[in-house]
Order: sequence, then structure tokens, then C-alpha cells
Amino acid sequence: MIPSVCITNDWFTGLIPAYAKIGAFGPTFKGTTFLHIAHNLEPSYEGRLYPNPHEGGLEHIHQLPRDWLINPHWSKLTINPSRCAIMLSD
Repeated sequence: MIPSVCITNDWFTGLIPAYAKIGAFGPTFKGTTFLHIAHNLEPSYEGRLYPNPHEGGLEHIHQLPRDWLINPHWSKLTINPSRCAIMLSD
């Protein structure tokens, strides 16, 4: 059964639409519409990570395109799962 809608809530579920869009779950979410509930975008609540410069954007861990999680215009390297959820939801 393919779900027609998948609703995510807050930053800790923010990567689900991204992984579905790249096919990480196989055909399970093919054609599914994603809706993300962002009821709090306060910077201390967005799930932001601040890796050390030598760690880069931790792409070796999340295996997603860098721009989905990192705003290239910010002066400090910041991984933001809420950014990913908003960008990849329908």
C-alpha cells in the first residue's frame, strides 16, 4: 500500500521527505505527497548542528545533497534539518 500523504512534524522527522525523494525507501513513497508541520522555527529548536570545519557538512552520514541541509549563504557552517523538511515537502 502506497500512502497518499505523509505528514512530518518538527526537525527530527525532517529528513523523511528527502530520503523518500531520493528513493531510500524503495517504491514505498512513490507518488506520496509530503506535508511538514513547522510550528516552531526558533533557531534553538530547529535541530541545528554546528560541525567542526574539518567535518564538513557530514554528507558521509546523511548522504543527502548539501544544499538541502545547509544554507550556503550563512557565514557559519550549520546543518538544519528543518530546512530540509521545508524544501522537500510538497
